[in-house]
Amino acid sequence: MSCGGCRVLDHERAGGLMCLTCEYARETGFVSCSINREPIAVKLGCTGELVSPANRVCPIGLDPDDEGVVRWLGLRWIGVPMPRRWLLKRPLRWWWGTAPVTQGIEGCGCILALKIMWESFKRRMQRPGLLPPAPPLKAKA
Repeated sequence: MSCGGCRVLDHERAGGLMCLTCEYARETGFVSCSINREPIAVKLGCTGELVSPANRVCPIGLDPDDEGVVRWLGLRWIGVPMPRRWLLKRPLRWWWGTAPVTQGIEGCGCILALKIMWESFKRRMQRPGLLPPAPPLKAKA
């Protein structure tokens, strides 16, 4: 079973969503970063979709790289990490009063190294002749 789409095309939006779960944005009411005072996200048009300002750089390095990979807690994640996605759904809104995230989040939120190992394992298990056939079932008398 695959976890879903793993591509991150909108790096600015992924960076903005990382800001919405950052403790340094909480101090300013999720308007700007309390470290460098730059705005963390802007709303576009009537949809209200949150996007990071262009050329914004996170002072603690939580921006996605060119491949959409985010480094957080010493690990590389595909898009916004899954624990932060959970925060974006309910608890963060309840505790900190942020707006709900209604649009889908790109990437799967998996740890990159584990995703690569899992996909490799799945390919090996799908090769014919790798596993011996299962013994036939015996009928109960």
